[in-house]
Amino acid sequence: MRLWIFFLTLVSSYALADKELLVEGFEWRDFYQTYDPVSDSCSRFYEETIADQPTPDRIGDVIGYKPLGRTSLPLYIYLPGSFQPVDTEIARLHVKTMAERGYFAVAIRYPNARYPSSCDGTDPDPLRESMMDKARCLFEGSRSDSAVSRLCQLSDVDCDRDLLVHGFSQGGQIALMAKTFEPRFRKALIYGAGNFNLIAKKAYPCTEIQNNAFQPDDIRSLVGDQDIFFGGSNVLTSLANVNSRKNLRQHRVRTQQTAITGQPACPWYQGNCLNPNGSGYYIVRGFETENNCSNHGFFSHKAHNPTPCEGKYLRPDRGYVADKSETHRPLYPWSMALSFDWLTARD
Repeated sequence: MRLWIFFLTLVSSYALADKELLVEGFEWRDFYQTYDPVSDSCSRFYEETIADQPTPDRIGDVIGYKPLGRTSLPLYIYLPGSFQPVDTEIARLHVKTMAERGYFAVAIRYPNARYPSSCDGTDPDPLRESMMDKARCLFEGSRSDSAVSRLCQLSDVDCDRDLLVHGFSQGGQIALMAKTFEPRFRKALIYGAGNFNLIAKKAYPCTEIQNNAFQPDDIRSLVGDQDIFFGGSNVLTSLANVNSRKNLRQHRVRTQQTAITGQPACPWYQGNCLNPNGSGYYIVRGFETENNCSNHGFFSHKAHNPTPCEGKYLRPDRGYVADKSETHRPLYPWSMALSFDWLTARD
């Protein structure tokens, strides 16, 4: 394995267990440049990943943080959503926070400029990878060319200590399949994902709990009650109490969350469908967010008014980054602090 170049080094401090933990940031520009196009079956995946980078001189394939002076670290992987680069403020916030919790934390770029139209590769577009193709080349531990295998071989990483995955939107759908391809994955934290994309008008049964190795206790899923992508369902069971477009979308959101988490449906009026151990799903309501934005990117918003709920998700919601010490605002279960507490906790 070739030596990857550390492009950027940033240092910050964080108090953990009464000790000051220093972390350094890094960027790898050539993570996908090392494949053998003859023997590497994921070569097209890598080629598409490189080609999808809109500004290759600026954006790397992997960005991350790790604690300084530590080796044999557990691994955390974050997958951004469609069309999102890995160096956004949100991605950096996630990986930096997990490094401060003691993890080798990375955000990985994958071919996300194309959204899969199937789970299994039966797509009329030969350049469009299926959902499972992407999951396989990211996660399959039995093959040396997967992203996880490359990361687990690093001297600073010990995937036997812990292996966690976190994804948003398309990245969240792919993250649901991680344990199917690498059994060492312990938990999955999912944002804004489901088993049916209303815009694409496609069902993705490969994201459903019965088709994956994660168990219900292994998944925590957070979704906005007005998610326009995953507020649609291919099967609606009961329309009781669904008396408006808003309530219909909330019902469809709930149906999809049940399908991907295995958590039984909560009453139609209830947003908190988390179990006592923190697994399950939580439907974020508009009043809980900074700008009443309980949409697809509920945890982050556009940087400026007058349309803070539209466009790119550039800035984290204040409720998402609320600190446990704050007393002037509620600390909702969808906050980063409580979600990362669940993700890293050992039951």
